[in-house]
Amino acid sequence: MRPSSLINGSNPREADALLSFKHGIGNYSEGALDDWTPGKRSEYCSWTGVTCNRQQHVTALSLSSLDLTGSLGPSLGSLSYLEELHLDENSLQSEIPPELGRLSRLRILNLEENWLYGSIPKELGNLTSLQVLNLGSQGSWFNGTIPEELGQLSELRFLNLGAVQNWVAEKVDWMTARNKLRGTIPRSLGNCTKLWYLDFYGNDHLTGVIPKELGKLIHLKYLSFQQNNFTGAVPHQLGNLTRCEYLFFRNNSLQGLLPVGLANLSRLLALDVAYNYFTGNLVHDVLHINLANNKLTGSIPQQLGNLTKIRLLSLHTNNLTGEIPPDLGKLQTLEILYLFNNNLIGSIPATLTNCSALRFMRLSYNSLRGHLAHTNFAGLENLRILALNGNQFSGLFPVTLWNCSNLGWLDLSRNHLSGVLPQFDVLNAQLDQPQSQRGDLSGLELLNLASNFFIGFIPSSIWKLPALQVLDLSSNKFIRCIASRSLRIGDVQATRRE
Repeated sequence: MRPSSLINGSNPREADALLSFKHGIGNYSEGALDDWTPGKRSEYCSWTGVTCNRQQHVTALSLSSLDLTGSLGPSLGSLSYLEELHLDENSLQSEIPPELGRLSRLRILNLEENWLYGSIPKELGNLTSLQVLNLGSQGSWFNGTIPEELGQLSELRFLNLGAVQNWVAEKVDWMTARNKLRGTIPRSLGNCTKLWYLDFYGNDHLTGVIPKELGKLIHLKYLSFQQNNFTGAVPHQLGNLTRCEYLFFRNNSLQGLLPVGLANLSRLLALDVAYNYFTGNLVHDVLHINLANNKLTGSIPQQLGNLTKIRLLSLHTNNLTGEIPPDLGKLQTLEILYLFNNNLIGSIPATLTNCSALRFMRLSYNSLRGHLAHTNFAGLENLRILALNGNQFSGLFPVTLWNCSNLGWLDLSRNHLSGVLPQFDVLNAQLDQPQSQRGDLSGLELLNLASNFFIGFIPSSIWKLPALQVLDLSSNKFIRCIASRSLRIGDVQATRRE
């Protein structure tokens, strides 16, 4: 006579595996696993988060964001028909059980954002059907090495060994716990040729060279080596990744020339090589996002003016020479322009004021010159930070800045500006109107005009700027300050009238 459990189609071993898993769980969201009980053992296919096929085999387990604590445990390795396992965004604390390597049908393993520790089991290399492996954001106790066996995952599309960052636009500045994996990147990962996402971000302790074999991953759209300790040169084989959209090398110890082949990456939306030791010229025809803090030489390519969708161009702290290309004025979507700490010469191109989306422009500490009063800043209505300090600009104070109604930071210090400061009465004539309608500097919080050659009286109306917090007028030739309340700024004594 057949057991009743098989007559009605249930598989008691799978129910037992689920109950054993729950036994290792400490806490969970209110009511989340309340229906996982021995008394409802025959109804396991209707339990919270459980999906079964027609034969009553568990094919998916979706327990994301349920505040689970406790241990992951080995029992889930008995669910031989399991195709998807979602345990992300919980607080599980254990090692990854090697028994999960038995799940030959598993396509998705998502353990992101828990508190798992130890190493990645080499047994995961047996999951030959696996397409998604997400082990990101476990924390500093997840500190083992990357096993060579992961290179056996020929169906793998998505591999995250880093942290949640950059891929979702809203989360660009949002960070979670970082893993601390160590050792080198296995060359065998070059066999995972279906990968489109590969992330090593923020482990800090990954070392060695970037394997040239990764150049075989021609389907990659996202590749991040950011925030590790990789050394050597970027392999020229990465120029084969012609579908790549996001490529990050930031914060490593990489050096040498950037591969010319990167110019073939025509779909690239973001390239960040900042905080390395790269030398040589800029890469042409690639959408630059951040090339700061390297040893780049040569001039800024005029071809950058063709990157019509660019939002951030950061080339600061290099050894760039020559003039700022007028072609940058074509960048209608540019929001951030950082060219400070270089050896640039010439004047600010008049075309640059066509970049109407600019919010942050820092050109400090170069050898730029020319009369700022001849620069029409009126088109930069969205400008919030303008830093031109440490150059050789001359002439009068540029009054067209009064049209930059969103300006909060203005630094013109350490230049050769001269003359009398203009009356600022126009700034305060319409303070009863909304700021968007004023056309003034009423939102200005920092004004630094130190180390110039301004003369005459300081206009009393400057103290009427309602948001002003920091004012530095030191090392000029003003006659005196007019005010009743003192405001100490660095080594100067400025005053403010109530």
